[in-house]
Amino acid sequence: MLTEAITVICGIFFVGLFSHWLMVRKMCRWKGLPGPYTPLVFVLKSLFTWNNVIIWRETYKKYQKGGLCFIPLMNVPLLFVGDFKTLKFLNNHPDVQGRVGAPKGQLFKFLLDYRSQKVPGESLFGLFLSQGETWKEQRRFTVKTLGEFGFGKSSMEELVWEETEKFCESLSSKLKKPVQVSGLFNISMLNILWRITTGDTFDYEDKRIKKISHNNAEFLSKAFGRPVTVFTIICPWILKVFPNMANHKTNKAGYADVVTMMRELIEGHKETHDKNHPRDFIDCYLTEILKTDNPQSSFYKETGEDNLTTLLIDLFVGGDDTTPNALNFALLFMVRNRDVLEKVQLEIDSVLGSRSPTLADKDNLPFTQATIMEILRCANTVPHGGFRSTTTDVFVDGVLIPKNTIIFGIFAEILKGDYWDNGELFNPGRFLDEEGCLRQDEHLIPFSIGKRVCPGQALANVQLFLYFTRVLQMFNFHPIDEMNLPKETFTAGIASTPTPFELIFSRR
Repeated sequence: MLTEAITVICGIFFVGLFSHWLMVRKMCRWKGLPGPYTPLVFVLKSLFTWNNVIIWRETYKKYQKGGLCFIPLMNVPLLFVGDFKTLKFLNNHPDVQGRVGAPKGQLFKFLLDYRSQKVPGESLFGLFLSQGETWKEQRRFTVKTLGEFGFGKSSMEELVWEETEKFCESLSSKLKKPVQVSGLFNISMLNILWRITTGDTFDYEDKRIKKISHNNAEFLSKAFGRPVTVFTIICPWILKVFPNMANHKTNKAGYADVVTMMRELIEGHKETHDKNHPRDFIDCYLTEILKTDNPQSSFYKETGEDNLTTLLIDLFVGGDDTTPNALNFALLFMVRNRDVLEKVQLEIDSVLGSRSPTLADKDNLPFTQATIMEILRCANTVPHGGFRSTTTDVFVDGVLIPKNTIIFGIFAEILKGDYWDNGELFNPGRFLDEEGCLRQDEHLIPFSIGKRVCPGQALANVQLFLYFTRVLQMFNFHPIDEMNLPKETFTAGIASTPTPFELIFSRR
C-alpha cells in the first residue's frame, strides 16, 4: 500500500508535467470535447479515494457538457459518457464498436502484456476484448451456439433450477452460523456455465473451479479497481520498477494458470471429438475450426484454438462474478431494507406456497420482479458496461469524437443520477405503476446497451429470478449484529462487489 501511495504521488508530478505538452502535441484532435483537459483532476482525487467508480462519476459531474467529459490520461484519450441517450446512440453506432483504441495505444499494449498474447492483425483474441471481424465472427458463433444449448429456452430454466436446488441444499448445511456472503454464489453459477460449455459438472469443493473463480474475482474486482492500475497503464515504466504494482505480476500468473487449464480442457475434447455429435459448446467450436479453410478467419487452425481458449475464459469471467455479485448485493439490500424483504416473502408465500418457483410465475410476482430490477439498478455491478472505442471519426449532436477515442459509460450516473427520483435510495416501487403492475424503464441497463450488450443477459435474468426467489422462499437471514448492519460500500473494478460481510441463515 505504501508503494502504491508513493507511486500515486509521483504520478501527480509526472502527469502534471506532461499533460499540457500532450494536449498541445498529441491530444489536439480532441480539443473540441468538453472536459478538464488535464489528467491532474483524476490524480488529485486518487489521493482521497481508491475507488475508480466514485472518482469517474465525480469528475464527470463536475466537467461534463451535453453528457460528455473528456480526460487525457497521458496518451489514453478517455471520453466519459453519463447521458443515457448519448450512450445509447454511441453504443449502437457501427463505428463505435472497437474495444481498445489504437492497436499501438497504451491500453492495447497493457492488455497484450496482461494476456501474454500474440495478436492476429489488430485484434485481441476471444469475445470481450476483440474487435473488427474477429469480434463479429466470435459473437455471431457464440450467441448462435449458446442458443442451441439452451440460452433463452426451457432447457436453460431446467438447468438453472437444478443448480438452484443444489445451492439451497448446500446452504442448508450452514444454518445458524456466520456465512461469508462474498463468493457464496460463484461456484454454483460457474457450474451452470461449465455444464453448457464442457458438458460436465463438478463438486462445489473442486479445487480447479475454486481457482478459476478466485482468479476471476481478483481480476474483475481488483485488477482494474484502483487508480494505481490506471497509472500502470498510462505509465508502463512503473511495472519495470515495481513489476507487481497493482498485483500485475500476480494477476498475470493467475491468468496463465487459467489459460493452461482451458487448453487442457480443449485437448481432452479433441481426443473424443465427433463432429457429427457435438456434446457441448467446445465440441461445436472444434467442428467450426475443422471446417474453416480461410487463413483470415478467426476460426482458422491455431488462431481458432487461441480464440476458443480466450473465449472460454471470457465466458467464465463474465458469468462467474457479475451475476453472483448482483445476488451478493441483493442480500445486502434485503438485510438493510427488511420492510422490502418481508413484502417480497409475503408475495412469494401467497403465490407459490412451498412449491419451487418457475419462470411462469414471474408475472404473478410483480413486487419480487421490481425488487430484482431495483437491486440491479443500485448494485451497478458492471460500472462501465465494457468500454468501447471509435474506429473512425464520429459526430454526436454536432460534436466531433475523433477516431481511437475510448468511450467509458458512467453507469453510476445513468443508473442513479437525476433521471431517477431520489436515485441513491433503494425503492422497488419506482418500477411499479399505481395499480402495482410491473413498469419497465429503458434507462435500466445493467447489462449495458447497444451492439456489444452482454451475450449472457438471458441466462443472468433466469439465474437472478430463480435464485433470489428460492433463497427468500426457503431462508431468513440476519446480520451478525442487528445494531451494526453491513454497509453499502463496495470494491470497484471491471465488476463491483460489496465489501465482504457475514449473515446468519435460518430455515423459514
